[in-house]
Amino acid sequence: NYNAATQAQILDKLFRTDASNAGLSIVRMEINPYTAAQDAVQTTFMPSSGVVDWNTDLHQRWFAQEAENRGMNQFYAVPWSPPGWMKTNGSPNNGGHLSTSQYDNFANYMKTYVNQYRNVFGFNIKWVSVQNEPDLATPYASAQYTTSELDQVSAKVADAVHSLNQGVLVGAPEGSNRTAS
Repeated sequence: NYNAATQAQILDKLFRTDASNAGLSIVRMEINPYTAAQDAVQTTFMPSSGVVDWNTDLHQRWFAQEAENRGMNQFYAVPWSPPGWMKTNGSPNNGGHLSTSQYDNFANYMKTYVNQYRNVFGFNIKWVSVQNEPDLATPYASAQYTTSELDQVSAKVADAVHSLNQGVLVGAPEGSNRTAS
């Protein structure tokens, strides 16, 4: 709730490269999993199968545009959870696994996000990850994967995103602790 002048000062400090500013060169964006009824801010663009709504994620798009206005032009996108309708527990929260019947839909979901953000919104998505911390079940957005599940899903997401022929890199996620595989 900062006023416009304070917002500009903060954004300048983060992204400008002159003087003693930080000059950050990449922004991590969350691919949001919630329906509007679950979270009015972190709302997914695909609240159910076959339904797409790009009037979501306005806060991140505003921030991304402000970063670009200051010379930053690289983005990394990662889901903390697939939308609940794709998961075994029916919720973006509390872990749960991506349903095996949804692997292809999830790959298309990721491809659709990358295509829209790069080619319609104009944000240079350079990297995507399949999942944030796939070894955690948390009361907020999270999903869990076995090694086998992650192998299968990562391959499908990589194939889908690479079919756009835009040089977007697809990475496997990081674990949340030293014993994660």
